[in-house]
Amino acid sequence: TAEMMNKSFSNAFSEAKIREFNVVEGNSTFTAINGVLFYRSGEKVAGSDKEALWLAAYPRNASATDYTLTNYQNNDCIVTYVSPEAFTGVENLLTLTIGVGVTQVGREAFTDMTALHTLNVGKDVRILGGDGTIANLFDGCGALQNIYVDAENTAYSDVDGVLFDKAQYLQFNEGSHNRYF
Repeated sequence: TAEMMNKSFSNAFSEAKIREFNVVEGNSTFTAINGVLFYRSGEKVAGSDKEALWLAAYPRNASATDYTLTNYQNNDCIVTYVSPEAFTGVENLLTLTIGVGVTQVGREAFTDMTALHTLNVGKDVRILGGDGTIANLFDGCGALQNIYVDAENTAYSDVDGVLFDKAQYLQFNEGSHNRYF
């Protein structure tokens, strides 16, 4: 459902000081895992009988400084997608890891994460920024110093903590801008 992939779930919570999400048991549209809100896509993961989950919104006021989006296999689901603006405005995360299974990260997913210092991109990520461009993906991430990409990733790489796609230079980190022109 391409229309849903462009939807920003987090805008509904942009002004709220949410520390964690909780979803009523039996909700067929959303679920919460460790306080993070996920959308149930209703689609099966290719080559699997498991449903694809999308990270809809990370709580902006969560106290955690480190978060790893792992291959949750909660309720026969696998996380495959990070929705647009899912982490926008998150205040306390210093390190974020997009782990195994996640293939796409939506537009502006990380904007205004003012404390984010390190982003780790997993081997399965094929699209960053929704349409394959990273325009606005890191706007307002002034503390970002390092983006590391799993060596097995076939779409992206890093050099000294700076993100590249396999064909061209993509993104200098705001905190590392003097290393690359």
